Amino acid sequence: MFDGDNVTEAGESLHGLLKQYEQAIAALEPSGYAPQVILETLLVRDRIQSLLKDGTLKAPNLVHLDQLDAQLKPHEDSLSKASDLGRWRDIYQPQPDAWWWYPTAKDAKQQNRYDWLWNGLSIGFLTVSASLILNTASRFWSGGIASAGTLAVAAQSVLTLIVGKGALTDSGRKAWEQILKRRGVPEYHWQEWSCGAAGGVFLAVAGIHGSMPLFATWYNGWGLKDYENDRLASALQNYQVALNLSPDYAEAYYHLGVLYEDLQQQQDAIESYQFVVERGPEVVDTQTWLEANNNLGRLYILQEDYRAAVTLLLQGSDEVQSDATDIDSDLAKVHYNLLKNLGWARLEQERYAEAETSLDESILVLEENLSNDESVRNRGSAYCLMAQVLDAQELSDEAEEFWETCLIAANAGNPDEDTWLGVYEQRIQAEEAEDIGG
Repeated sequence: MFDGDNVTEAGESLHGLLKQYEQAIAALEPSGYAPQVILETLLVRDRIQSLLKDGTLKAPNLVHLDQLDAQLKPHEDSLSKASDLGRWRDIYQPQPDAWWWYPTAKDAKQQNRYDWLWNGLSIGFLTVSASLILNTASRFWSGGIASAGTLAVAAQSVLTLIVGKGALTDSGRKAWEQILKRRGVPEYHWQEWSCGAAGGVFLAVAGIHGSMPLFATWYNGWGLKDYENDRLASALQNYQVALNLSPDYAEAYYHLGVLYEDLQQQQDAIESYQFVVERGPEVVDTQTWLEANNNLGRLYILQEDYRAAVTLLLQGSDEVQSDATDIDSDLAKVHYNLLKNLGWARLEQERYAEAETSLDESILVLEENLSNDESVRNRGSAYCLMAQVLDAQELSDEAEEFWETCLIAANAGNPDEDTWLGVYEQRIQAEEAEDIGG
């Protein structure tokens, strides 16, 4: 101890440091705020602060230090403009609470008058972000928790939690302020930086939320893969998530309709196909729209609503361009089915001439465009139907030829063709009974 003052290990007294501090402050303006004078002022203030931590500071010294700090304050604007200040901070790494290393510019009060606005915007961004997260989570998880949905929701939540803690809690705000201090951000810009961070989180969260149609295509693809591998429950869940993410996603509705048919949920399948058909080929991919048109028409036939079936099948077959079927096998297949089902509907309406015309066209498309396409699983359908049309007109000899092709090409695993094979059996039984009776 010396003269009642605190002394450093090197014998440096607090009284002497206060004197140096006073001289350094006095030299700032006359030196034109020379870098060396500024740095000496900051470093001596640091040495004084290190002596204050032992708790033996006396009142006169504290009063003197307070007076000197008050003298330094008016120089903050000039100190804040020192070009080397940021570099010095990077080298020296001062404590975040060492205010003299973070001088406030003269216009800080002018800048701070908008803090209420920046704070309000920050809270607004975080509130909207939280709402978007809830909306995203509800859509992703409506069909169960899946990895892609969990990842998207987690990313949104973590971003919002990090920034929200910094904006809304004392501990988070202090940590955020320390980060800004270390980066040399003036205090009067802290609110703007916080608002910018909250705005960035909002943009990130909104970006993920806005990408839900993209996620929907992924889920639709996963559902289709599950369906092809007979994982029907998983396919159903993926299609439903896809539609929750993108409610107007027609392709997912179409695939869902196909799945519902397999599950014998005919009414659900009809509603799914109706959604696609009502959108029209201008909105929906043409191939998907035609497939939905054809499948819906077939279901209407099974429900004996032949008028509705004919309307759909006619508009579908009119949409198909005949020259396109020559080069596109997928389009040729749906064209074949549209014409075949139209002939079926006309048969049920007992409009045999129109049925014969449609079935002739259907067989022509099959033989010219799909003769080598093994993916056509109902190759015998048009022949089975044509045979029934000819039988209905009592043209048994002509019908026999088509029945022969029907028997060769028909697939008993296809419910429609299996039914028509049963019609042929009844025809044979009737002929045998007639022969016996004759």
